[in-house]
Amino acid sequence: MRKHRFLKFLGGLAGHCILLPTWVLAPFPTIAAVAVLANEQLGEQQGYDAMLVLLAQLACMGAAYKLAPSVSHAGPACAAAALSITATAAARAGIASTVTLCSAVMALTATINWGITLPYSPTFCRLLHTTFDLRGYYPQCELRGAARLSNAKRTLFLFHPHGVFTVGFSGNGCWSSEFHEAVSGHTGAPETWEDTIFLIAQSLREMSVLFKLVCDWSGRIESATRTVISTRMREGRNIALLPGGFEDATIFAYGKHRTAISTRTGVIKYALEHGYKVQPIYTFGEERTFYTFTGLMRARLWLNTFGVPAVVLFGLPLFPLLPKRARCLSYVGQPIQLPRTERPSREAVAAWHAKYVAAVQALFDESKADAGQPDAKLEIW
Repeated sequence: MRKHRFLKFLGGLAGHCILLPTWVLAPFPTIAAVAVLANEQLGEQQGYDAMLVLLAQLACMGAAYKLAPSVSHAGPACAAAALSITATAAARAGIASTVTLCSAVMALTATINWGITLPYSPTFCRLLHTTFDLRGYYPQCELRGAARLSNAKRTLFLFHPHGVFTVGFSGNGCWSSEFHEAVSGHTGAPETWEDTIFLIAQSLREMSVLFKLVCDWSGRIESATRTVISTRMREGRNIALLPGGFEDATIFAYGKHRTAISTRTGVIKYALEHGYKVQPIYTFGEERTFYTFTGLMRARLWLNTFGVPAVVLFGLPLFPLLPKRARCLSYVGQPIQLPRTERPSREAVAAWHAKYVAAVQALFDESKADAGQPDAKLEIW
């Protein structure tokens, strides 16, 4: 038994080592390229030319990020533009080595992130669902009330709270065999679990070469944009997301139950437009996975508006990126069926949003004793 638990822990640890660095360190390749350029060229005669090249490359990256969702081949085109600018400047100013290195990193990012989509990989999914099951890392990581998910159709699963690593969303949702089997009614092979699309912030999915590969191979992790949400809802697909988003992560404080949904009415509006059910899922233990910096709240919430996850985190003492091994229990609430309204009024959206917030509070209150936290209080921001 102990050997089995240890092997599960090693598998879960490996899963975290696959997902966490590619997620948390998403922007570092580009930042490193910029740092190399600045260190090598600032203060030198070619410094002015080098910085112009850098600005041009960043402009190409920004163009790729904005255009790729709607313009075919925007990623490779912008990458080619960045390389062309670099080659011209390098030939004129003799700054080939460093600037070319920076440009290569950015061009690679633009091409992979916005130029290609890798096919779904059943092998990769099986590894994350079995051998590298994230739940094995924690002393207890369970989905409770899975029967409420049974054969769900046209449902919007809303996970709370976001936390830092999103243990509930990732471990008991996206990479949980139990979740997918309950929703789809199929057991066994991950390739039969096509019912639910998991949506994450566009900046996380499309600004990291490595994490983009993970999302592509999963076959079910997409960007939480208006276009994607509307398209998937028109198809009638189940959707899972974290409505609190980066704000949830920003207000995170160790040991406190917090979720930022008091003004998040957008998902309710989508649900009304397409006649979806909304179903809350709350994870106890998420609040004990990391210590975070809690100061400068206004400034960090302001950064959230630009798609920046303004979180400074600390998990295990020797490996700060790894979460503390807390007991994480995700409780599934009752679904709320919303009427289909092509153009819902603000009053209707507000009324149904209030009902959803009340449902989250009710789920929290009815589950906290079973989760071993009878005195816990939920802060709704």
